[in-house]
Amino acid sequence: MAEQQPLLRVRQPWVFRERKDVLNELSDNELIKRYRLDREGIIFVTDLVRPVLLRPTVANKALTPEQKVIITLRAHKKTRSVVERGIGQWKRRFHVLHSEIRLTPTAKVCKIIFVCAVLHNICKDRNIQLLFEDDPGHDQPPAEDNIQMAANDDDDDQVEPPPVGYQARDGLPYREEFARLHFQ
Repeated sequence: MAEQQPLLRVRQPWVFRERKDVLNELSDNELIKRYRLDREGIIFVTDLVRPVLLRPTVANKALTPEQKVIITLRAHKKTRSVVERGIGQWKRRFHVLHSEIRLTPTAKVCKIIFVCAVLHNICKDRNIQLLFEDDPGHDQPPAEDNIQMAANDDDDDQVEPPPVGYQARDGLPYREEFARLHFQ
């Protein structure tokens, strides 16, 4: 049998696209809108981190420190927006996160925040909507209707009516129903 020679892969040449010099092409207002810093701010940040960003490289098309900072600022702006939106959802869902949590030791505060994150993710997975009780113009059903809607996902579950003396802002029946549906 003839011995087969291994196939050699021919490496494709790298194709580099020219990057725009946004510091010179965009106005300060456009830079602030895109990167949250003006020209002077970007140059200041670049000068702070330039020793770290200037590494010897054999690449002939290496990014300049200014380009690296601009790419990082763009990613930071997008990520910050997502994180702030998520924190806003947490605060609407769990009122304890609206202000300072005054507990000691701090491990308890970390547990509260962790539990809020877990419960929030469960609500997102189960498509349980936020309750908008404070917004009178919003067409969100009252809390007891929302409990029944969440329970109606499983046809075999029967929802008990709210207890006697139930008030619209009382969260205990909602919490008990949530725990019954998801943890039993």
